[in-house]
This record gives sequence, structure tokens and C-alpha cells, in this order.
Amino acid sequence: MADKIQVDEDCGIIEVESHGNISKADIAQSIANVQNILTEKGINKILVDTSKQKQMPSISEILDLFSNFPRDFKLALFVVKSQDTEKYVSFAKTVGASQGNRVKIFYDKGQARQWLNS
Repeated sequence: MADKIQVDEDCGIIEVESHGNISKADIAQSIANVQNILTEKGINKILVDTSKQKQMPSISEILDLFSNFPRDFKLALFVVKSQDTEKYVSFAKTVGASQGNRVKIFYDKGQARQWLNS
């Protein structure tokens, strides 16, 4: 299922709601859509709410996606500890961070927003 993307221009944050069964193609499309917003509006801070995900791509697909994740974004990943995809989101964060990306996981949306605006 494709992600829902909104722009909070007042805060300068692109908000992505990721829900349902997420495929590699879904994530790749969301990355492309977010890159278009960066180009059009100059906004490079992203808050991804992963709390409603049911399934994510395989570990190898996550490795491929996040090894090549654009470095011009600051990415906050919001998760809840009971969600099915927490370990996959954590792996994506680890891969992205190891590539030099600014990415962190948060269990509180307010803290995620604070970090993005710091």
C-alpha cells in the first residue's frame, strides 16, 4: 500500500504515513515523491510514521533501499514498540546511518519533531 505524504510548511517537515503491507516499490516511490517535494519546496526534514505498518520488504530489499538512500534528508522514524515491523524499521535506520545519513528512531512523535527542527 502506498504511503500518504503531506507537507507541514509551517514546521518545514514532510510527513509520511506508512501503513499496511509495504513493498520495496512503495518505499522507492515514496522516496521519489519526497525528493520531488525537496526540489519544489526546499524541505528536507522527513517524519515517517511507521506505527500502522503490517509488513515491510525483506531484509535484503531494505538493505538495497537504505544503502542508497539520499543523503540530503534528515529522517525521523516514528515507531511503537508493539508494532510488527519495529525490527525492520530499526534495521533500515541502522543501514541508513551506516551510510552517513541523518536518521533516528523515535517512540514519541513530539521528540521526533524536536529533533528534526534542531
